[in-house]
Amino acid sequence: DSDGDNISDEYEGNIDFDADGSPDFLDLDSDNDSISDARETINDFDGDGASNYKDLDSDNDGISDEIEGDTDFDSDGASNFLDLDSDDDGISDAVEGESDFDVDGDPNFLDLDSDGDGLSDIEEGEIDSDNDGTPNFLDLDSDNDGIADKDENGDFNSDGINDATQDQRKVQSTLKGSGNVGGFIILMLLLLAIKRNTRVCLTIQCNKCR
Repeated sequence: DSDGDNISDEYEGNIDFDADGSPDFLDLDSDNDSISDARETINDFDGDGASNYKDLDSDNDGISDEIEGDTDFDSDGASNFLDLDSDDDGISDAVEGESDFDVDGDPNFLDLDSDGDGLSDIEEGEIDSDNDGTPNFLDLDSDNDGIADKDENGDFNSDGINDATQDQRKVQSTLKGSGNVGGFIILMLLLLAIKRNTRVCLTIQCNKCR
């Protein structure tokens, strides 16, 4: 084991996988993904026939090992490059991808609120409430009611479902309130006015009778 990476020279061979001028048996990072061969090992995590130390995407989630890195973002004991859900939000890295939807500097697969609407990806989930082709965790108006999720965040009708994912006609929002409550108040004011007018008329009629 000439390079001391715990992979035998015989296994690594004299080829130069990453074409960096060093044969694999003398290369501490044979696939040049910034993760050492000693860390990646000869295991084949994704079962694609390529040992991790020669696999540019060891967990086959569509995000390169170089981008995922050897850190353990969610502290679950698995390095990101071998973690199918690096931020542990219930949405796979393959679905979240490496783009940065809300442009906050964190790629979606490491962002607990990928669309920056104040609702966590765990809460919003991968479902598509309004069937517009965009999953809730990337949808700024998940129920397509014209009111941003960030303004509906909460359960104002106490039905156990965040109002951001419900049709606004069914809930009381932070912006518009409940039309039913407003209508009730107006009705009560009208009834009160009618009652007062009735009393005035009766008083006038009684005075005329005297």
